[in-house]
Amino acid sequence: MAKKLTEMEIFTSALYNALGVGHKNAQTRGELCRRLRCSDRMLRKGIEILRLDYAILSRDDGKGYYLPETTDAGRADARRWARRQDRRVEAIRAAQAGALKFATPRREPKGVYGQLSMFRDGG
Repeated sequence: MAKKLTEMEIFTSALYNALGVGHKNAQTRGELCRRLRCSDRMLRKGIEILRLDYAILSRDDGKGYYLPETTDAGRADARRWARRQDRRVEAIRAAQAGALKFATPRREPKGVYGQLSMFRDGG
């Protein structure tokens, strides 16, 4: 018996087929949403799912999403995209530092809060 495809499986197949090959054929989220008649949220979820198995790239130039060419240049483009993502992850981790320090409870010294101790050991 054939497996019945879910709505998301059908959508991600349509999305993959709608993506152009090469940066020159990139499409913005708005263009893809109009073409596939979907919401921006649905499109982003579809790209997230497809990226688990396929190289779906975008550049910082705002031209949109595309599949890399199956050439050395396309593989180099995919490596550049992955390095950019690594830098974004590092920046996000660095930005979390203050929130994590705030969220981690610190042990308060013995005694009354705000009172100075006359003893070296803090006791």
